[in-house]
Amino acid sequence: LHRLSIRILKSESRAYKSAILYCVNPASIFFSAPYSEPSFAFMSFYTMFKCTENETLRFANIDITSALPAGLSMISRSNGIVNLGFIFYASFKNVIER
Repeated sequence: LHRLSIRILKSESRAYKSAILYCVNPASIFFSAPYSEPSFAFMSFYTMFKCTENETLRFANIDITSALPAGLSMISRSNGIVNLGFIFYASFKNVIER
């Protein structure tokens, strides 16, 4: 989350604050319980992080490095299908920029 925030916000202090705020949110009890939320959050953040990279491994115009964690997030929780939106957005953005 911190590296993703640095990449998006372009500010070390704002990235640090956003990571701390994420850790102290009221729903953080689910991160310490035997529940699928920690793995889902990690895979979701990793998908977003990989979608922001410029150098990606592509197969049939799909980012393989971001599709795998998105698929794993869908396995851990059903609302992981929303992560496909990040992949579609990054793919369309790359097509438009070319």
